[in-house]
Amino acid sequence: FFLSRLVLVNMNVRAFKLSNTICLRYFGYNNTVAYSRTLSTLSPQQSGINSPSFGNLFVRSTPKNIHQELKLASSPSECIQILNDNTAYVRQTHFHLAIGKFSKKGMPIPIVQLMKMMRDQGISLSIKTYTLLIRAYAKRGDIVSTRKYLEEMKSEGIQPDALTYAAMITAYVNADQLEEGYKLLHEMESKNIKPEISFYTNLLRGYAKIGNTKVAHDVLTKAKNTGLPLNKHIYEPLIEAHIHRKEFDEAAQLLEEMNRNGIWVSNTLQNLLQLHSLVQ
Repeated sequence: FFLSRLVLVNMNVRAFKLSNTICLRYFGYNNTVAYSRTLSTLSPQQSGINSPSFGNLFVRSTPKNIHQELKLASSPSECIQILNDNTAYVRQTHFHLAIGKFSKKGMPIPIVQLMKMMRDQGISLSIKTYTLLIRAYAKRGDIVSTRKYLEEMKSEGIQPDALTYAAMITAYVNADQLEEGYKLLHEMESKNIKPEISFYTNLLRGYAKIGNTKVAHDVLTKAKNTGLPLNKHIYEPLIEAHIHRKEFDEAAQLLEEMNRNGIWVSNTLQNLLQLHSLVQ
């Protein structure tokens, strides 16, 4: 009898957790929480649930549930509400999940708000926190703000790493301040920080965009000397710049180099070079 009751309760819990996910997906966070709070105030007889603790399953969030709710949230206000409603369970990873969403979208203001919440709740800020914020400002080409928060993280004893500098170079490229961005490379070298390949890719793309193939080749050479695995993303902007400048021999040499290194070359790029060569 005891085992049969235990199995029945376990089945009910699984079904209820499934309904929680369905409600979050199709009715939104606000409606789901409102329903769960109403349900938790009802007696087992009123709610139609036999288990006395069953009505609180919706309200008693777990880190896993918070993670799922944050992934489904579509606006800063929803993320903030979820984190405020679950302060007892919220961890740094939950904040980073929310911050990461807005970093990708280039929305720094909600990130600053979330960082304030972290401080208020005694959750420490990390290098990942600042890097995600800097990346959001970088997408906008906001050099002033990226520098501001870079200095702030240093003042708190958090030293930037390769990912932080990769975010910084994006800001300089988007703001067309390539010379200042190039200085970051020397700064990293002085600190023995090995740049990510994305750092070189973004810097090279910036110089290729303005047709400065000489400096772009210098950046490519530096990337090769690091021993980092190269990919098509670092070659293609330079090849396109050479084609645009009608430097077809240089473009062809880079294509051959990609083939020798086993780097996939798109048919579109090859056809573009052949077409321009014939026209010339």
